[in-house]
Amino acid sequence: MLKKISVFFTKNIYQIFLLFVVIMFFLINFYDLRYKLSLNSSLDKYYVIFILLSIILSVGVFIMCIKAKIADEKIPKIFVVTAIVLGVVYLFLSPLFTGSDEHNHYYRIYEISDGTLVTPTDKVVGSQLPQSLSETFTKASGHNTTVKYENIRDMLNIELNRSNKTEYGDLWTNSYNNTALYSPVQYFPQVIGFSVAKLFDFGPYLIGMFGRAFNLIFYVVLGYFSLKLIPKAKMFYLLILLSPNMLQCATTLSADAFTNIIFLLLIALLFKICYSKDKIDKRKELLLLILCIIISLCKIVYLPIVFLILLINSDKFKKGNKGKTIFSILTILLSVIAGLLWMSYTDGVFDIAYDKTEFQKDFIFNNMLNYVVVFVRTFANYIIKYIECLFVGTTMYHSQLNMPAFISFFYIILVALALLKDNVKNKLNVSKRVIIAFVGIIIVGLISTAIYIQCTAQYYSVGNSTIEGIQGRYFIPIIMLIPFVFQFKNIKLNNKILYISSLMINLITWFYMINQFIA
Repeated sequence: MLKKISVFFTKNIYQIFLLFVVIMFFLINFYDLRYKLSLNSSLDKYYVIFILLSIILSVGVFIMCIKAKIADEKIPKIFVVTAIVLGVVYLFLSPLFTGSDEHNHYYRIYEISDGTLVTPTDKVVGSQLPQSLSETFTKASGHNTTVKYENIRDMLNIELNRSNKTEYGDLWTNSYNNTALYSPVQYFPQVIGFSVAKLFDFGPYLIGMFGRAFNLIFYVVLGYFSLKLIPKAKMFYLLILLSPNMLQCATTLSADAFTNIIFLLLIALLFKICYSKDKIDKRKELLLLILCIIISLCKIVYLPIVFLILLINSDKFKKGNKGKTIFSILTILLSVIAGLLWMSYTDGVFDIAYDKTEFQKDFIFNNMLNYVVVFVRTFANYIIKYIECLFVGTTMYHSQLNMPAFISFFYIILVALALLKDNVKNKLNVSKRVIIAFVGIIIVGLISTAIYIQCTAQYYSVGNSTIEGIQGRYFIPIIMLIPFVFQFKNIKLNNKILYISSLMINLITWFYMINQFIA
């Protein structure tokens, strides 16, 4: 008997360790909740709710762990099932407006669904929108993002009342200066969700939840095709797509989920073409062109990724060098024009809401060496924080989840192991890998500089000694390029272990969410 027990523990030592970790973090959150409610003994019902929700979610995750069979060729389908299950949980565990700047995303999406593609900037940055939108947000949280489950009932009771409109943008509490810079393309899924909900004359809360749901659906569908197309490191990309930070974006009104999944689909198609021996047909050329234009409209800082179409060999085109030249010039030119056109449409936002950007630009141009020092100092000071907040971290849900660093770095280790176990050879030559790495570095520089010009100048100071406002998740698209830059040694590791670990970390994240939003 003792021998059987010993063999069982030996074979399942890792799973037992994970179970211990899950129980430990359940207890941590349970006692933290008790501490928060210790001054009010009438709130015992919250303990019961926390325990019941935790048990239900834990049982569901453990069933998924037992059933899991993670063969590489099945990863796209596994993603669909897992992302839907996990996504639905994230969708309902986080009340509306708890996502980062989610109320600002809401206002921008609503005006687009009403046909206003460019936010008016006559006197303020904002449109005439139903007053019930800001009333719903105020009812829930009093002009911040600390929404609780108990607020949902009051939010649901508010009717839309489209005729009773008010001017948005005149106060900080209902301005959306930052999201006014976003193009309508980035909100395509959410706008569909809003439009459907408005057809049924739903209230502001349900309209927002429909937008969230369609954001998740779009993420799952495009994630499936991305994983089907990507020619290597499928487990690596699966873990990224199932990470808490990515699922948080996909189940709120954030535009980042759309941007990230379009970025992944673009590089998946691009490298699929590079790895294939077949010639490119017109459909793939058109899809590449559309994806490149979309990514330039999403965030101009990701525009350099478009230049990676130059990695496609001439023999993949039916007309050889001539075909490649025409396609490359057309795609790059249209992408640049699209990005610059949208920037020109949003000049008024900067004039009114970010009036210090020109001063910051002047500082950079006149003090290039100093800015290099600022850039280096920023990453020297914050690089660990950026890494910590890539896939989990403390910036989730507007920095409301105090996720421990141990969990965040553990997920990073999982992603790294998935990369190291990739057994598909990198078919790109050294010069092409260098180009990919260079493009990645350029994008990092552009992201940081854009934040310095827009956010640091406005909310800190012009010429600030560090770049403030960067979050680790901004660099997830850059991480997606790594499998095609390096060739890692194939280590033997079971996909199921990585998959189960990802599920457990999502489960732990849910404990923190319930704790945060319940009281």
